[in-house]
Amino acid sequence: MKSKRQTIRSSTTKLLTRIDEEVSKEQPECEKLHEMLSVLSTKEEQLVDLNKGIEDETLTDELEAEVASMLDYQDHIITLKTRTKRLIERSRETVSAWPHAFWEVESLDIVNEPAESPEEAEALQNFEQTTTFKDGCYQVALPWRWDRSALLDNFRVAKKQLESLKRKLKTDAALYTRYNDVIKDYIEQGMCEDAPNDVPAAEHPETVKYHMPHHAVLREDKVTTKLRVFDASSHEGCPSLNDSLLTGPNLNPNLLDVLIQFRLHPIAFTADITKAFLQIALAEKDKDAVRFLWLHGPPTKGCENELHILRMNRVVFGVSPSPFLLAATIRKHIKMYEIEQPKTVQALRESLYVDDFISSSANVNEAFSVTTTAKEIMSHAGLDLCKWVTNSPELRAKWIEN
Repeated sequence: MKSKRQTIRSSTTKLLTRIDEEVSKEQPECEKLHEMLSVLSTKEEQLVDLNKGIEDETLTDELEAEVASMLDYQDHIITLKTRTKRLIERSRETVSAWPHAFWEVESLDIVNEPAESPEEAEALQNFEQTTTFKDGCYQVALPWRWDRSALLDNFRVAKKQLESLKRKLKTDAALYTRYNDVIKDYIEQGMCEDAPNDVPAAEHPETVKYHMPHHAVLREDKVTTKLRVFDASSHEGCPSLNDSLLTGPNLNPNLLDVLIQFRLHPIAFTADITKAFLQIALAEKDKDAVRFLWLHGPPTKGCENELHILRMNRVVFGVSPSPFLLAATIRKHIKMYEIEQPKTVQALRESLYVDDFISSSANVNEAFSVTTTAKEIMSHAGLDLCKWVTNSPELRAKWIEN
């Protein structure tokens, strides 16, 4: 794998040299630069995949040096791409021969973007046909790959995982309290609810039941509550929930392009969407497909806890199409504002990666306009852009003042 990466790095380095030579010319050919950047993006994707594989296989004592090497090379690429895009941006209004699509990256309506496969096209079509806005938030349906009746309930596996979790919680009362507090918070906010008793299939032919195992991922480096992870890939002798769903296309912008945009201008700022996935409601017919098991009361030795069967009312992190559903929902929402607020909508399209907003502006006034307008636009979808950070004391003061 390292040999293959070295081969790609070698060709990438030659391409970077050609780009650098073209940028350094007195009159660089912007169309040629555009073509070379397109090729560079493909090579970047190949390197990212190889780096991940190499990192997974690298011994711990060698990992630091390996990661440093990866970051050094990536930084070299980002630096040259930033320089190139700055040059192109300065010439943008005067060079009409460049392909229009280069400047409209991610700006089309999602239903018009070229799908990479029939399944991705089907996921997009399902989203457009089933998504609604109700009670201050968007509601989406899961994109099923095949007849949902093929999905079994996975109850035994989920119960077995809960029994394993109980043994851990019996020896860690603090973890149980935090775990239980999150689930109580979900219930109080309407993000999950008690699962209904079984009803005749004839009355609800589309309803299927699937119970997701879950566990805690300990993050001692975080001050917030420990993360609960749902496993929608769990199965026993049949397809899992994730197997049964279409993943949908990746609608997030290229991460390296996001980083370049972040470094493009002097006034940088970041924010993230609070509990982004949990702000999008799930269609009624799909809620029983995201059930999970919990306990009535803390686990104690020698005492058998009654099972508490719940179901999620919101999009679940860990279900395969969730990143697509979040990105598609945001795209659908911000498109309504592109005529009224084109600069802010462009910033959201190009610089919102999953739930992180990472961008920059040429001056403080522009940055203030983009950030405040972005927060307002997203709030209309029930999405709260928060935890704002900037390198500009002046911009920070304007946020506080307003």
